[in-house]
Amino acid sequence: MLSAVSQQIQAIQETVRNGGEMKVDLVGKSLTVNENMAIFITMNPGYSGRSNLPDNLKQLFRSLAMTAPDRGLIAEVMLSSQGFQTAEVLANKIVPLFT
Repeated sequence: MLSAVSQQIQAIQETVRNGGEMKVDLVGKSLTVNENMAIFITMNPGYSGRSNLPDNLKQLFRSLAMTAPDRGLIAEVMLSSQGFQTAEVLANKIVPLFT
């Protein structure tokens, strides 16, 4: 299944890269591609039942790693920028409230 999706994504990317007429044939249909389009793939391979992306699909995208934000630090910086002198103490109280 993912391999078939890879071929379709590759066809779309080639159409956008070549410019000109923005038509692509997918699954027997001719579709118009918006030149401002973007394709994103999100994967959480650590979860059970999920498989890794095939290599031919990985090659079509740039890898990007994300982590959970440090809410305490974000709150502290926001409070400090507003002039709170006890920003660290307040951030430690505010984060659990909004979490």
